[in-house]
Amino acid sequence: MQPVKTAGLAGSVHKTFLKFGALCLGLSLGFLFSGLAVAQTFTEFEAPGAGAAAFQGAISINTLGVIAGEYYDSTGVSHGFVRTAAGDITSFEASGAGTASGQGTFSGAINTAGTIAGNYSDSKSAHHGFVRTAAGAITTFDAPGSGTTKGTGTFVYGINSAEKTVGLYFESGGPFHAFLRTE
Repeated sequence: MQPVKTAGLAGSVHKTFLKFGALCLGLSLGFLFSGLAVAQTFTEFEAPGAGAAAFQGAISINTLGVIAGEYYDSTGVSHGFVRTAAGDITSFEASGAGTASGQGTFSGAINTAGTIAGNYSDSKSAHHGFVRTAAGAITTFDAPGSGTTKGTGTFVYGINSAEKTVGLYFESGGPFHAFLRTE
């Protein structure tokens, strides 16, 4: 069987489409297989005090390999932790964090200096922001207008090298609002 020859504009479009399709297929295969050729290492670690069936997670890592995370203990209370690049883990609590199930300290982000930003839930399950320095000093705060009832308050998700924090706050009975906090 002889291949069909195409001519004119239709042939040109057909050839261009075939070239584009081959390029896309090549790029797709390159992306698919490029990940397989890279050796990967996973390091599993446990935060001290984490309950056997409880959640624990590494939430953020900085360029020095220091990790901010959180875990729930056997009673369901959340605790923050920091893991050094050498593997040492220190747990911490924000002042005022509740001690009932579902309450506690929640890590959000870590910057290059090792300062961690996050939020904590108090005994009424209202949320407040915190910043923890690499030395362990914790400052707590509330975004202006944030609620003080269950499920409302200040939620912190990011911190940069200038120690500016970002997140959102929820008023009692109102909408969510984004915020940027500078010192």
